[in-house]
Amino acid sequence: MTTATATEVKAPKAKAVKVAAPKAEKVVKEKAPKAEKPVVESKASKARAIFAAETAKGTARKDIIALFISDVGLTKAGASTYYEKFRKNQKVTNA
Repeated sequence: MTTATATEVKAPKAKAVKVAAPKAEKVVKEKAPKAEKPVVESKASKARAIFAAETAKGTARKDIIALFISDVGLTKAGASTYYEKFRKNQKVTNA
């Protein structure tokens, strides 16, 4: 019977080697085509069309603003602002 003594040399332990797991293939999902959104006309473009039509007829400012409020859904302040904005742009382009 042999017993291990303190002077006996032990073999070094083998280091654990990390082995990378094989990478899984990327799964590319095809996107379903998006439903086309209906084209929504903005308030500004609606108001611009009304402004162009009504100024060509010679309609008064207060009447055009009333149309902006009723047809486009603008507030009184917004309608007034749009009117002045369109009027300024009309002066610049006609100058």
